[in-house]
Amino acid sequence: MVCRKSSGPPHWNAGLLKLFLVLVFCPLVFCRPAEAETNSPVNEPVTNPGSLLVSSGYGPPFHMWSERLYSNFELATLSLTYEKESGLWPFTKNKELVKSFLLELQLSRIWGKGIELEQDQVSQETWDKAVQEGRSPTVDWDHYQIALVPYYRFYYPLGQKVRLYFEAGFGLALLNKPLIEDGTIWNFLINGGFGLDFKFKRPFTISLKLQHFSNGGDAQLGITDKRVIGPENLMFGFGMRFPL
Repeated sequence: MVCRKSSGPPHWNAGLLKLFLVLVFCPLVFCRPAEAETNSPVNEPVTNPGSLLVSSGYGPPFHMWSERLYSNFELATLSLTYEKESGLWPFTKNKELVKSFLLELQLSRIWGKGIELEQDQVSQETWDKAVQEGRSPTVDWDHYQIALVPYYRFYYPLGQKVRLYFEAGFGLALLNKPLIEDGTIWNFLINGGFGLDFKFKRPFTISLKLQHFSNGGDAQLGITDKRVIGPENLMFGFGMRFPL
């Protein structure tokens, strides 16, 4: 078989992931519970105004839902996000989570060389040429993508100035050109992950999330009659919050 599927993400990804997890979970150990730091009732209504978040992210390739790991490419993002906290959600008997809605405008750059593809992602001519040369068909990427992604987020208070959050989002994205032969310029974009929100003099966030973008999954789903692809990235992010 010409195409060799990768067994998983590069080893250095695991090192970055471990470092990030240490940074995220240190506050779980060293921060006092929020209710120990304030005399406010636990069920006090959320009255925080909306805010804007300006954030950036970087993501090496990762593999979770796609048929293969699309190695040898990188993704960087710059995002502008509007957030509005929308109330409390009961979590335990003595703890409630803060619910929040976000709408993100994301600009991405996708780049890399020698990304291996499957047979159904290239023309027959390209596939035959790769077989004759004893290799998998490859493609180079130097693309830009813009996306609009609604999110839903839950905050868990760790202290007066630190909150742990979990989020998930689903939106639409538009490329400047297709990633593969006879592909599409539009994609679905799915994000999910967690992070920390710090309420210091200048509020900021750090995050870790999985980003998956594709133009429809299996062609059998009938979403598109074009060739499909679904790259994934493990995204490390940093953002600044500006209250409105």
